[in-house]
Amino acid sequence: MSEQIYEMVTERITAELEAGRVPWRQNWRASGAPRNLSDRPYRGINVLMLLVAGYSDPRWGTLRQINAAGGRIRRGERSTPVIYWRRLDVEDAAAAGGHRTIPLLRYYRVFNVAQAEGLELPAIAPRPVVEPITAAESIVAAMPNPPAISWNGGSQACYSRATDSIHMPSRDDFETPAGVYETLFHELGHSTGHESRLARHDDARGLHAYGREELVAELTSAFLCAEAGIDVAELVRNQAAYVAGWLDAIRADRRALVVAAGAAQRAADYILDRKAATETGDVADVAA
Repeated sequence: MSEQIYEMVTERITAELEAGRVPWRQNWRASGAPRNLSDRPYRGINVLMLLVAGYSDPRWGTLRQINAAGGRIRRGERSTPVIYWRRLDVEDAAAAGGHRTIPLLRYYRVFNVAQAEGLELPAIAPRPVVEPITAAESIVAAMPNPPAISWNGGSQACYSRATDSIHMPSRDDFETPAGVYETLFHELGHSTGHESRLARHDDARGLHAYGREELVAELTSAFLCAEAGIDVAELVRNQAAYVAGWLDAIRADRRALVVAAGAAQRAADYILDRKAATETGDVADVAA
């Protein structure tokens, strides 16, 4: 079952990338992150899966939830899969206490509220008006245990694990203020892998390991830009080369995208100093 789910996720996202669309480079902050009818945001890979569906309303529910809310799905509408981890407790004489927990990847299907009729839902509350660059600067300033950041990186931005430092070009070298923070958030995403933070290590080596870590950083940047209200839909940074690298990593390992999205969610939570959710249904909190 898990392998089928990995394949399902991989096919959906690679189809978008092969068509030249990067699903996380959308201004989805405008209506808010995808969330269920109880107003709980989806996280990790589920954000991408629901963005790909292409609905402007961020609210989703299972058939049962929508029916319970007084609505019904219109004939011919198709559901969207959402994945979650089910924790299975099994006996193991070698484990502490004689038991151990096995995470099993599963999925269920949801519908966007735009696919239903008869629902009487409150209007979506307007998002707080915050100047995006001010919000982005606040995110950077509030990061716990941050790496050193210097604005002397020449023509390229980079993170050095050896010195635990980020080197950025001059702010004046960026075409837009949004581009400054989209890039800085990417490097901050890399920095969360340091031993003093999330100690993220990849047992793989070579190009595909590099590609997966780049996915982690890219998705971390997307999550943080959405948090700050920065529209990255028009920001393209060597997109063709990056897409090729992402596709190489995803095709080499069907688990790569799910693992990277989970790691990116944890990275964003760390940078935001936000305690990660621990619910079983949240893919971002289980180490894949």
